[in-house]
Amino acid sequence: MENKEQNKCTTEMAESIESKYDVDHVESGLPRWLIELAFVCYLIQAACNWTPLMHWMENHASTALAFIQTLGAMVMYIGLLRGMKSLYRPLKNGGG
Repeated sequence: MENKEQNKCTTEMAESIESKYDVDHVESGLPRWLIELAFVCYLIQAACNWTPLMHWMENHASTALAFIQTLGAMVMYIGLLRGMKSLYRPLKNGGG
């Protein structure tokens, strides 16, 4: 019986240490409006890529299309990097 209790205690301690390093969110410090703008850029990009609008924008507004496609990804990437600075193991592979 003692062995089972000892194993259970060891397992619980290991799980509590592991949960200390689990990350469900990151604090990037970016303003909310900027993150929302990036999300809107992702939505516009998705709408452009799945409709004939993409061909029109490539021919008539290629700079705007490039801006929309770049801004959203760049803001999210910078936010992720800034948010990961305070982590125990930043940029760790999620697979373990």
